Amino acid sequence: MFVDTKYRSDAEETMDDFAMEGEILREALDKIASINRLLGGNKVTIEGVEKLLENKKSATEIRILDVGCGNGDMLRALAEYGNAKGFNFKLIGMDANGFTIDYAKRLSAGFKNISYTCSD
Repeated sequence: MFVDTKYRSDAEETMDDFAMEGEILREALDKIASINRLLGGNKVTIEGVEKLLENKKSATEIRILDVGCGNGDMLRALAEYGNAKGFNFKLIGMDANGFTIDYAKRLSAGFKNISYTCSD
């Protein structure tokens, strides 16, 4: 199916349905995470954070909020980066969809410095 991206659509997006849940949403979140990883979105974010932290002491608590965090892939990438560089990150993911937050929490269970909140 061809999608014309020349003009902005005013149609409601499926992902804007905050009550959406289930396998279709989980698959969409995972695909978005893969696209971010493959097209360099995560790398650009990490490089930006790295630039912002050039003169920060690693012991200082650094809070980062990811609004619209999806499955939390960016936060996990930041946590891994912070751990490797010795930064004291406190990472917070926020999304308006409760199912999305629950999924992100499950995927991030091993990351003690990541928390999630459901809010619009």
